[in-house]
Amino acid sequence: MIKLKKCASCNKSKEITFFTKHKSSKDGLFSYCRECKRAKEKASYEKNREKRLEKAKTRWENISEEAKHRKNTRKREIYKEKNEEFKQKNKNYYNENKERISKNSKRWYNKNKEMVKRYRREYYLKNKERIINQTTEYYNKNQEQLKEKRIKWKKNNKSKIITYTTRRRTRKLDNGIFKVTNKELNKMLNSLCYICKNAKCEHIDHIIPISKGGTHSIGNLAPSCKSCNLRKGAKLLIELRRTN
Repeated sequence: MIKLKKCASCNKSKEITFFTKHKSSKDGLFSYCRECKRAKEKASYEKNREKRLEKAKTRWENISEEAKHRKNTRKREIYKEKNEEFKQKNKNYYNENKERISKNSKRWYNKNKEMVKRYRREYYLKNKERIINQTTEYYNKNQEQLKEKRIKWKKNNKSKIITYTTRRRTRKLDNGIFKVTNKELNKMLNSLCYICKNAKCEHIDHIIPISKGGTHSIGNLAPSCKSCNLRKGAKLLIELRRTN
């Protein structure tokens, strides 16, 4: 027979598996079901968040340096002992809750963008030498792997590279930048060259060159093969045809 228990919060009768254990109660279970208990704890935390954080900060500051060192050393030892176990556990949890974690992370970041930027900047300035040394060491150890990764990324993100380089040049010359989506650029990259009408698109050409006042906008962009784009350079199309 399935044992049931009535939740003191939602007043619903649920199986005892929906209640957490509690040593002090008569039946050894909390009076609230897991869902209600979680909701109450969350509400309590949100209400007293600042007080709790201040209390934890004060408590940590009052601990002696020796005790802090001992506590951190023990944490590191436990992590080393169970490193693989922790990694696998974290990986499994992330894979099971990927969408929710991503959504929560984005929401939190957008809410605390300025604080994150300030913290990262302060952390970098404080640990500049160590970060540079670690980065250099990692690069020297993994040069070939990083090179392959970079080549692969460039191959798969042509539209992003084009957007970045052309936006930078137009910003320098103050010609005006208009939004061009990756979808529009990818469509051009899958078209034929607008000059020779034969070769496959490899570059995106500014019909009116940026150096001559052309803007970075969809109306001033056209698919071009490498050969034609290099021949055209900073010329107008009419000038290119006169030279041929």
